Amino acid sequence: MTSNLAFTGFPWLSSFVGESNAKDLMARWREPHRGFHTYKHLRSVLEAFSESEHAFILASFYHDAVYVPGRRDNEAESAKVLLTHTQGNEDRRIVELAHRIVLSTADFEHKTDPDEERFFLADCAVLLRHINHLMRYEKEIRLEFSGIPQSDYIAGRCSFLEKASLVFPSNAEALLALKNIVQCSASAQHLP
Repeated sequence: MTSNLAFTGFPWLSSFVGESNAKDLMARWREPHRGFHTYKHLRSVLEAFSESEHAFILASFYHDAVYVPGRRDNEAESAKVLLTHTQGNEDRRIVELAHRIVLSTADFEHKTDPDEERFFLADCAVLLRHINHLMRYEKEIRLEFSGIPQSDYIAGRCSFLEKASLVFPSNAEALLALKNIVQCSASAQHLP
C-alpha cells in the first residue's frame, strides 16, 4: 500500500488516516467509472502544495473521494468519508481545515476564504489550460458521463463551460471554443 501513496510523494497519509482507510481511499481513486477524476487529477492538485501543507494534502486526497457523475452531493459525501477516516486523529486543526476545503468545492465559484480559493484554483487548474489540453479533458469528462443521454450531457456541459468562461475570464476564449466544439459534436452526430 505504501508504494501507491509513495508515488504521490505523501506517504504519511496512511499513518494519518490508518492503513485500511488509506487503502479504501486509494481504491476510490481507481474506480472504473472515473475518466478525469483519477490519480492524474489528484497528482495535478497535489502539485500546488508542499509536503508540509498537511491540511491541503488531506483535502486533495479527499475532495473527490466520492465521485458519481451527475450527483449533487459528491462533495458532502467526500467530506463525510474524510471525517470517518480521520475519526480519533488528534490533529483536529488539519482535519477541520481539510473538511472545510472539501465542502467548499461544492460551489463552482471563487472563494472569499484564501485557503478555499487556493484549493479551488488547484482543483480547477485544467480550466486554465490551452484548447488542446481542454479537448483531452473533455474526452475524459464525457467518459465519466457515458451513461447520460448525449442531448442531456451536451446541455449540461455547455452550461458548465459557459459558467467556467465567466469564472475564469482569462481563458474564456478557449472555454467557449470548447463549448462550441461540444455543441458541434452533437450536430455532427445527427448528420446523415
